[in-house]
This record gives sequence, C-alpha cells and structure tokens, in this order.
Amino acid sequence: MHICINFIMLQFILLIYFALLFNY
Repeated sequence: MHICINFIMLQFILLIYFALLFNY
C-alpha cells in the first residue's frame, strides 16, 4: 500500500463529500 494511492483515495473521498455537501 503506497502513500500515493492512499492520498488519491483521500482526495476522492473529500471530493465526493464536498459534492454531496454542495448538493444540499
């Protein structure tokens, strides 16, 4: 498990979180 992949996953989760936040 590389840190780079972990960082991309974190950014993807944050992107979905903000997308759902602005959807409301």
